[in-house]
Amino acid sequence: MKTLIIQYTPRNKQSTTKQLLDSFLKNCDDDIEILDLTKSAPEFLFENAISAMMKRNHGGAMLNASEQSVLKNIDRMTQQFVKADAVVFAFPMYNFSMPGIVKTYLDLVAQRGQTWDIDANGNYVGKMKGKRALILMSCAGVYNEEPYKSWDHTFGLMKTILSFMGFAPIQMVAAQGTAIPDMQSTLLAQAIQNTLTIAHTWNASMPTLAK
Repeated sequence: MKTLIIQYTPRNKQSTTKQLLDSFLKNCDDDIEILDLTKSAPEFLFENAISAMMKRNHGGAMLNASEQSVLKNIDRMTQQFVKADAVVFAFPMYNFSMPGIVKTYLDLVAQRGQTWDIDANGNYVGKMKGKRALILMSCAGVYNEEPYKSWDHTFGLMKTILSFMGFAPIQMVAAQGTAIPDMQSTLLAQAIQNTLTIAHTWNASMPTLAK
């Protein structure tokens, strides 16, 4: 099983998210490939790239050499994503949602004909079926209960995008309360334990998913 890690932990050793990710990596037996977005940043989609993608992915037309060059790095990232059997996203919450660089990455790989398509009846079809996803996240506050539960837009958006592509199951572990001293260590320990449980579950189900 090949698992792609999409990592954005710019605080590196000081990152709580990285602690979750490290615990997963130490306990997961998959073939791991890491994409560090702080070192390989995804491109923003401007007119030339969008035009080329619309021409090829939606219009079914061949691209010229210039258009192929525009999409070269975007297509490389997309193929890396498509070839994975599982994906793990690791990032902190920024302003109640995912960091912009993570959303930019998702905008690149959410390509028609690659990760999703439209069938003959006009229905959307995810092309990543049979693949699983995990989201590892940290946040300063506690958003899994009121009065702030509705403030967290991270998992809902991630789940919508990944479900649209066909991923299932989609799991999330959040280390919450990182800015609350009397809760931080307890909540982090719980999050690490939840991460370990998922890693061990993935190991146990590996032969089944590989068939």
